[in-house]
Amino acid sequence: MTIWADADSLTPQVRTIILRRSGKPVPNSIPDKPNSIIKVMFVSCKPLPEYKTIDSDIYSIVEQKDQSSDEYILSHANIGDIVITRDILFAEKALQQSLFVLNDRGTVWTEESIRERIALMNYSQALREAGIASNNNKIGLSKQDIKNFADALDRTIIAAYKRSILAL
Repeated sequence: MTIWADADSLTPQVRTIILRRSGKPVPNSIPDKPNSIIKVMFVSCKPLPEYKTIDSDIYSIVEQKDQSSDEYILSHANIGDIVITRDILFAEKALQQSLFVLNDRGTVWTEESIRERIALMNYSQALREAGIASNNNKIGLSKQDIKNFADALDRTIIAAYKRSILAL
């Protein structure tokens, strides 16, 4: 199983949480079974500071063009892998490829929840364009957001592992 991180948009705290899972066994996994060891792959359009000390096998820099990280991940991920991204439209595409998807605040996306979020995003955009609403996005992650993310990642790792075992 591989965790694919759309690293450009993720905070250093979130990237560190993801990195800690690299090479570790899935909790309660059956040793020597496929997908029992967690692989991590960070995909970015630019070098990020912490990657000076990271093994190049888990870090890929792609061309600096729109959607290049997304395209790389979608073309390399396998069914049941995990994608972490803040990009709602990319999350939708990943779900369509039967990937597990979550954001950096611990939201695990489903097809239904992603449709709702896209509708809300489009509605909010229309309100901003009409001058009725302002862009009031929450910036930064709280300690609770970080905890929610770590907990959701652990639950998602176990769910992805269970799905992979059932597929064998």
